[in-house]
Amino acid sequence: MVLDLKVHSHLPLVYLDTRPSHFGRLFKNGDVFWGQVLELHRDQTATITAKGIRFQARSQLPLRAGQQYRFFVQQLGEQTILRVLTPQANQTNRLLQCWQVVHRASRVLMGDLARLAAASQQQISNERSAKELQRLSRLLPVITLEPTTVLAGSWLANQLLSGGLFWEHKIWRWLVGRGAQPLFAEDLKGILLKLPQALTEFAESKERQRLAQLGREVLQLVEAQQQYNVLSRRDPGHWFWFVPARMEKDHGGVEIFVTEDKEHKKEQGDFTFKVCMRLCLSCLGSLQADIQLRSKRLSCRLLVESEEVAAWISARLVHLEKALAARGFQVGVIGCSAADLQKLPPPLSSEGMAKAEFFHTVL
Repeated sequence: MVLDLKVHSHLPLVYLDTRPSHFGRLFKNGDVFWGQVLELHRDQTATITAKGIRFQARSQLPLRAGQQYRFFVQQLGEQTILRVLTPQANQTNRLLQCWQVVHRASRVLMGDLARLAAASQQQISNERSAKELQRLSRLLPVITLEPTTVLAGSWLANQLLSGGLFWEHKIWRWLVGRGAQPLFAEDLKGILLKLPQALTEFAESKERQRLAQLGREVLQLVEAQQQYNVLSRRDPGHWFWFVPARMEKDHGGVEIFVTEDKEHKKEQGDFTFKVCMRLCLSCLGSLQADIQLRSKRLSCRLLVESEEVAAWISARLVHLEKALAARGFQVGVIGCSAADLQKLPPPLSSEGMAKAEFFHTVL
């Protein structure tokens, strides 16, 4: 069985279009393992061995016979991707692991939050438990993207302010006298940290266990985002966060990657931000928005999964251009096209954002 290997951006990627059954049993999503190239063939295939099994791969990578390589397993939908890790790639590997935690949980996060908030409507005899759940219920519409808030930019600012990413920073500012005392009720992580203690007095043990588990899962997601942004400080100007969304019948969210071109700022004196937003809409399907803001000049490309949706959006982009101009932006290139979004890896660094095809060819 021959597997395809390809290269994307500055990191070597191994795309496994078909997985041998042994491979699927031995290597799971998130695993890191060593494999050795046994033999290189004329048709650009290589025989690789790892954990006692052999498989062949067609490669564009400069592999060497007899050389050992370190692989990282990433499951992306039905497709398995192996990243060939190098010492220089360790930082990206750790960012990838943090991103995967968020990505895997994104489809169930909004449902978990909604179930926690719904528990506040139940007849809960314990006053403390009811109080914490009611706080979450009040905060939820503020930090999530919903049909009533999608056209307003406040959902993004509110999520950054109260979504849990800066809970420890709020505490630090208060301790050094630079900010007001942080309130648990006004921050998602603050509520989640207090929730297990409040639930210990919950009368119904099964319900307490269920709610506590939901709370732990949501807290894990918040902390994965925090860890990502702590790690990315080595890559100045690069951030990532996830905004849970409740759009009609769909639960999901928006993945947002942001990078600042600090070299351009030093040379030209103005700022440049690049933003990649990924979300799924019930009426349009998966969508990715690649945005560049240079001073007041804004350019944007939308990627969708079908030609029909791309044509529908393209016919209405003039309204977007007018709206941006009315808000004081200088409108650059605005476009929409179809793409296989499942094959586009996340831009896990400012270098990855800079090397994206869109920013080379369109802006």
